[in-house]
Amino acid sequence: MLKKWLAKYIESNSEDNVDDLMNKYGKLPGALHSFSPILLPIVLIALKSIADFPSAPFGEGTLKTFFSFIGTPVIALLLGIFLSMTLLTKVSKDDRLSIISEGILNSASILAITGAGGSFGEILKCIPNPKRKRI
Repeated sequence: MLKKWLAKYIESNSEDNVDDLMNKYGKLPGALHSFSPILLPIVLIALKSIADFPSAPFGEGTLKTFFSFIGTPVIALLLGIFLSMTLLTKVSKDDRLSIISEGILNSASILAITGAGGSFGEILKCIPNPKRKRI
């Protein structure tokens, strides 16, 4: 019911239907497999946060070190990227490269703005505050 009501206000601009996608990419992945590249980094980063608790729920040994490494945001996102490459099984290497290149082009401006904002924040942290008392 909600779908029909929303369809009046939201126009779909997709030229592909499910049959076209099935012919182009083969068997489409299930819901869990489709969401796993997003969920995996979130779970790994959460496990790192839990491993870094002062109460040391994973101990102080290898398990804590493992979760601290694999839960680092860069590593967790990289694993999510590798997992996302398993979603399209019927795509050739050249097509896969073009898909990845298109994704990089689409996200490059967002990454550049985010990086510039982070570096600007670090510059602001380094500027001395004249109102701060020096000891």
